[in-house]
Amino acid sequence: MAKESLLFEKTIKSVIFYLRLIGLSFVNQNDHRRRFFYIYNFFHLNTEVVCEIVWLIVHMTTTGIDFIEVTYIIPCLSLCFLGNVKALLFLYNMEHVKELIRILKESFKSRQSCHVHEKLLWKEFRNMNIIAKIILYINISGALGFAIIPWLIFATKYYSTGEIKLVLPFIVSYPFDYTDIRLYLFAYTHQLWTAWVAVLSVFSPDCFFYACSASITVLFRTLQYDIEMIEVKKFIRPNVTDKTLRADFGKVIHRHKLVIRCVALLEKICTISNLMNVVISSFLICATGFNILAMDSLPLMIPFISFLNQSTIQIFILCYYGDQIMRSSMELSNAIYRCKWYNSNAAAMKDFLFILIRTQKPCTITAYGFTIINLRAFMKILSTAWSYFALLTTLYRK
Repeated sequence: MAKESLLFEKTIKSVIFYLRLIGLSFVNQNDHRRRFFYIYNFFHLNTEVVCEIVWLIVHMTTTGIDFIEVTYIIPCLSLCFLGNVKALLFLYNMEHVKELIRILKESFKSRQSCHVHEKLLWKEFRNMNIIAKIILYINISGALGFAIIPWLIFATKYYSTGEIKLVLPFIVSYPFDYTDIRLYLFAYTHQLWTAWVAVLSVFSPDCFFYACSASITVLFRTLQYDIEMIEVKKFIRPNVTDKTLRADFGKVIHRHKLVIRCVALLEKICTISNLMNVVISSFLICATGFNILAMDSLPLMIPFISFLNQSTIQIFILCYYGDQIMRSSMELSNAIYRCKWYNSNAAAMKDFLFILIRTQKPCTITAYGFTIINLRAFMKILSTAWSYFALLTTLYRK
């Protein structure tokens, strides 16, 4: 097995680990215990969502709109909704997920190990793993911040007034009195578990997207290297015939088709969740930024600072990998210009022209066709979030 294949397998194992934390996996789908675990997490998550929506409806119809409380609950609801969408779409597209992983594995196994290919893959996967760990640590810090908030409020209230006030990390409306100490610990634990499920439901499918995007980017770049080396082989190995080079170029064309197929599969798997990401990210960044501005307590601000960092980095990395796929697919045309095509015969020139024409249409990941996921889309998201933030701030001051 090529070293590139081993690197890919190692990265996929880490993705599988993150998916299994919430009961998802594309390995051994007949494991009923894992299915039960996902259903259990799904029930917990959506129970909390219903309770938050009930609180929001009751609060708005009885006491009116409180900007601070509403913007406090909007990021939580948005994250839960996004987690639901990502997890359910991952399950719905499981056959596409399996096919994509199979094609990527075969693509890495079918080639002989090459130092240049190995270096490209190692660098890309190293960066991907670092990014995933950074996002995971930010999620952990944010979850810990929300977990500590009730105890800080309790300590502050008890120190200043001597009263015992029990509060929860998130604002909800339960059908029981959670201030009863016998029920408080249950409600508190339930909310923390729900928060982790929501975070992991977003993070785990994203890790799958990062790993597949990094693999596809490497495959495009190794294709560039192989195309540039086709004519160079004549000078390195004088006994190489045009027929052999034509056969090598046929393999390159076949690999190019497989990579294009991988992009199409990743688009099918992630296109709807990408649309939800693009739409919800603006609200998340806007609402968390407003909370940081409006709150006058540093302990209450800390978890929202982590929330803001997580939301911004998550959508940036998504757009970054979409941009990498688009750019690496278009850079194949540069490889053809650099490959000394003018030394080839007429038949080989036609093959070069075929790939050159295909590379004029970049391979892209979209948000259900509404926009291409790239760095330009990230700038639009930030611009939209800033517009919402300015409007919300103006309304709050009035």
